[in-house]
Formats: sequence, structure tokens, C-alpha cells
Amino acid sequence: MNADTAAAPQRQRWILVLLVILFAAPVTLAWVLFFFTDVGRNGGGTNHGRLINPPRQLPDMALSDPSGRNRNATLYGKWSLVYLVDGTCDRECARNLYRLRQIRLAQGRRALRVQRVLLDMAPGRANLSPGQLRDYAGQLIAEPADPEKLLRQFRLSDGDQPVSAGRTYLIDPRGYLMMSYERDADPGGIINDLQHLLRYTGSG
Repeated sequence: MNADTAAAPQRQRWILVLLVILFAAPVTLAWVLFFFTDVGRNGGGTNHGRLINPPRQLPDMALSDPSGRNRNATLYGKWSLVYLVDGTCDRECARNLYRLRQIRLAQGRRALRVQRVLLDMAPGRANLSPGQLRDYAGQLIAEPADPEKLLRQFRLSDGDQPVSAGRTYLIDPRGYLMMSYERDADPGGIINDLQHLLRYTGSG
């Protein structure tokens, strides 16, 4: 075995490491700039939600539209605005779907990098009415295989009840739960946070 042959596996490992770094770098850089610096904040504003530290990686999940048709979408790949529901989408749920829609639309040309996810912790029960289907076109639904296990990832403290808390959560394109916003959080603050993150992670 010559030196070139022996070095080939090592070169392949380094290439793999570099590819992983290149893939993760934009989101990682955004996370560092957003939470640990004042870059791009016009005077040093702060994020408007609660930082999940360290971020928690969620399993990838298939997403479907409210009619149940599979759109070949998954949790990974886009920034996700997530709202949890356990049962029928009631008036508060509908109000939050409207808020998520407006937050996404406010991103302008970057809105294509954002998806709205209704996380159904009681699979099959988060049915949207015909009016909601019409009003919230593009809304996606996820039905986790193990809702109870997944729910623990969203708890901010012992005994916390994420569903009844009515929070909005922000998940990055690699599936990391990064931020939570209380039910009475200012939508304008969420819009600003998301704008900063989208700006850091792409030119479009």
C-alpha cells in the first residue's frame, strides 16, 4: 500500500467534514449573530421571545395540508413557525393561524423560506373547518408518531403545559427548536426576529 492509497480515506473524511460545515454554517452563523451580538439591530435591540438554550433538535416529520393531502413537505428545510394544538382548532387556534399567516407574509420575498405548521398532539383531531381551509391556505399540519415524547421537547420548565400555554415556536431549517413566544407576544417583535434570521442566512 503506497502513501497515496493510505491517505485516501483521510482525505475523504476531511471532505465529508467540510461538506457538513458548509451546510451548517449559515444557520449556525445566524444563531450566533442573532443571540450573541447586536449586528444588524439598528441600535442594539434584543430578540422578542425566549431563547431555547441549548436548542433542541426535533425529529423530522412529514407535513400535509389541512385536507390531508401529502405535499411532500417536511419539518426540515425551512424556518417553521409552529403552534401546538390538542383537539379541534378552536377560536384561539384560528386567531393564532391568522397571526402566523401575517408574520410569514410580512417577510416579503423571503416568505418562501418560511412555513406555518400546526403540530397536532392528538393526531386526527385537529380538523379545520371549511372556512379555515379557505382562509389559511398553505397551512401545514404535522402529526407526530409519538406525541407525548415530542411534547417534552417543548416544555420550558417542569410541569409546563405547552399546548394550553398557546405559545408560538420557531424552529430552524435543521429542526432545532430555537425560540418560543408567549400567546400575548407582539407579532411585530416576531416579525423582526424572523427578518433578522432570514437576512443572516441567505441573500434572497
